[in-house]
Amino acid sequence: MSTGTTALLIADMQTGLFHLPEPVYQGETLPATIRRIHTRANTAQIPTIYVQHNTGGELNGTLAWEIHPDLAPRAGEPVIQKYTPDAFYETSLQALLDERNIRHLLLTGFATDYCIDTTCRQAWSRGYRVTLVKGGHSTLPSPRLSAPQIIAPPRA
Repeated sequence: MSTGTTALLIADMQTGLFHLPEPVYQGETLPATIRRIHTRANTAQIPTIYVQHNTGGELNGTLAWEIHPDLAPRAGEPVIQKYTPDAFYETSLQALLDERNIRHLLLTGFATDYCIDTTCRQAWSRGYRVTLVKGGHSTLPSPRLSAPQIIAPPRA
């Protein structure tokens, strides 16, 4: 992995997710885990890019909409605003990655089966190498699968 062409992407780690009636799987530890990943990336001079989901509704601009305080962006770390599960769709992410010559994404955040999955697939289809960071993403259970089942890598 060339650090000069790699970036850490932290997607949708907003405060409101940790106050839902159904708790985020491993929500007590996920922010600290991503913070450790962020610190390691920073030490390795890998830039971090945040993605913040906007509902287009009353949550935007509220405390629930803010990025989790344990993961607050540092000065100079960009925050990409998105309105769909795809961090590339109608955002400035592609231009930012091109400008910085980023070709490899380390992907973390919420939700594994929605925004993380969609962004991962879009990045791959655009020619990026993508590493889904183990332990660095989470979700909520679905009616048919538990959160650990959703997160688990496929069996070979």
